[in-house]
Amino acid sequence: MIEENLGIIGKLVIPKNVQQLIDYLHYKIGSTEWSGILFYKVTKGSIDKLKDLEFTATFIYPMNIGSSAYTEFDYTGEIVNAYNVFEGGLECSTGLVHSHHNMTTFFSGTDVSELQDNAKNYNYYISLIVNFSHEYCAKIAIPSKTSSSLLSKFKNALGKYVSISLIKEEKDILLLGDLKVVIENKVTVPEWLPLRIKVLQSVKEEVKIPFIHDFNTFSNDEYLGKDTIKKYNFTKDIDFSKVDKKKQFLTSLVNLNEDNKNGSLLFSLDKLKGLPEAEQELFAQALEENIEILHDKVYGTNDFFRKHCAEALSELLTHEKKYEELDLFDVICQTLSDYAAL
Repeated sequence: MIEENLGIIGKLVIPKNVQQLIDYLHYKIGSTEWSGILFYKVTKGSIDKLKDLEFTATFIYPMNIGSSAYTEFDYTGEIVNAYNVFEGGLECSTGLVHSHHNMTTFFSGTDVSELQDNAKNYNYYISLIVNFSHEYCAKIAIPSKTSSSLLSKFKNALGKYVSISLIKEEKDILLLGDLKVVIENKVTVPEWLPLRIKVLQSVKEEVKIPFIHDFNTFSNDEYLGKDTIKKYNFTKDIDFSKVDKKKQFLTSLVNLNEDNKNGSLLFSLDKLKGLPEAEQELFAQALEENIEILHDKVYGTNDFFRKHCAEALSELLTHEKKYEELDLFDVICQTLSDYAAL
């Protein structure tokens, strides 16, 4: 379907009660994508003019908890439950809301495909993407038709030229507009507070780490295999500030999460095995969108980005033999290679 981008044509207001629902879902579900039905109303402007529009979210009803990189649901009879708990639902329009949890918000190829597939069932259709940081984005999709015509001239009985317009072709077109998301009663964080938190986080604390073994990797204080505790070495008081930055950078890329930079790189790579193809595609796009952000968070600067990508690639290739059959290993290598060559 042909798409026409209209730019920003209005805004979507998120009231306090709806924001509380989103925050609670994030709190309970964590770093996993979820999706559901967005209920909303037109509160200002006219859809006929496609400018200065204001929509207000009225309710959300979760329908699916997916994985760290993918979520989807079908409209089944279960939707009746949404109207049972939200009495005003019949007076509202419906669209989609889904979470990118700790990732940036953007419309991936999968998200745009969802707009294309579902918008045809509505007069207009809104999709909202939310995350932990309250950096939301939204689009409105409006199915329409476009036609082209030919102007034909011919002489009438008096020998004068007259003209008629002949329809040549009619096509379906999807109008896409961006909506600025406005969160009502959004808490403003004073500038000094994030700086204070960084100071506190930099203070060395005694860190409990998992056992270390040449043949096993760990997560959540658990180990793989049946080896006994005696075969492991327990190390105390590791200062993570001294962990090799390129390894931190790599681990954060594999997890798409800066908070996991001090985890096991090999365990993180193992988690990528067996991901469905749709999730692999979303991971690749999210990696492209977040690589510079994760670099800046790990290194604390945007300097030497190209050099650091080359160093990380060199480190990653030391594990090439172990992960030669992992497609996403090649994706990460290629992404680092592309940026290292800039």
